[in-house]
Amino acid sequence: MGHSTKSYSDDLRRLVVESRLSGESEAKISATYQVSHDCVRRWVIQYRETGSFSSKRRGGYKKPKIEDMAKFEAFVRVHAHSTLAQMQAHWEEEVSLMCLSRALTRLGWTRKKNTTRTANATKRNVKPS
Repeated sequence: MGHSTKSYSDDLRRLVVESRLSGESEAKISATYQVSHDCVRRWVIQYRETGSFSSKRRGGYKKPKIEDMAKFEAFVRVHAHSTLAQMQAHWEEEVSLMCLSRALTRLGWTRKKNTTRTANATKRNVKPS
């Protein structure tokens, strides 16, 4: 069975673990419930270690490191012609380049100096027929 981005239900996990603990083979369980052998093995280990059938928490939202956007916007206006690396060196706390880039995106700023192409840049050299 292919990789899914959604966790299996706790009911399915419980049925798989209970089947395995009752002595059923991994191969039969895998075929019956259409889960991989590895899933069966991992779920049984998890149940033995934690007593839980629940899946682990997946991903989620991480709070931005730069919270005061008004302060950051004032900083950006002063350093508008600086590179991200220069901004990183001057910002008051340690932040990654990606953090600065995301904060600029939240403000609607772009690092590109010119967002439109000139007419000459879009033309191709075409020989007359």
